[in-house]
Amino acid sequence: MDGVSVEHEACSRMVQTHVAVNADTNEILSYVIVEPYFGDSLAFDRLMDTVIGDGHKVGKVLADATYDDEGHWRSMQDKEIEFIANIRVSVNPLKRIFCSWKYKGCAARAKHVQRILKVGREQWILDTDRDERWNPPLSNLKRMFSDTVWARARNRVSNMIAWTIRVHNAYKSIRASF
Repeated sequence: MDGVSVEHEACSRMVQTHVAVNADTNEILSYVIVEPYFGDSLAFDRLMDTVIGDGHKVGKVLADATYDDEGHWRSMQDKEIEFIANIRVSVNPLKRIFCSWKYKGCAARAKHVQRILKVGREQWILDTDRDERWNPPLSNLKRMFSDTVWARARNRVSNMIAWTIRVHNAYKSIRASF
């Protein structure tokens, strides 16, 4: 596998679902259901530990802006995995100065920030394969099942989300065989 997409979605203000997806097949490889106060960084670490622990070979991680954190850039670099988060870069020079200070020393992120500022966000998206391979799986899930889970008990919410992901993966597998 070449790439993994990582994103998160709030569900009815009660729980958040974070998912790691095979960017080639859109199969959901791992998911974490957490309370809203649970840190996104911890969810990312759990997702990637599960994906790598399950034996998936990861060459690139495409992440949404939630995971644009210095620690994630560095941990993926340490594992020799290319990490590309959806970077929020402002054209305002004062905000740009703050942005470069905040991530001082994170060369991988700085390279992408400089590229966005030089060629623009649209060209950067084309350059990083985000246009071709970034098909958010949560959008697919919402089209198939809506974004509401009708169960109220926590274990039933988890079971419903797990069932939805299994059906989504089966659908993607069947569709890929055509």
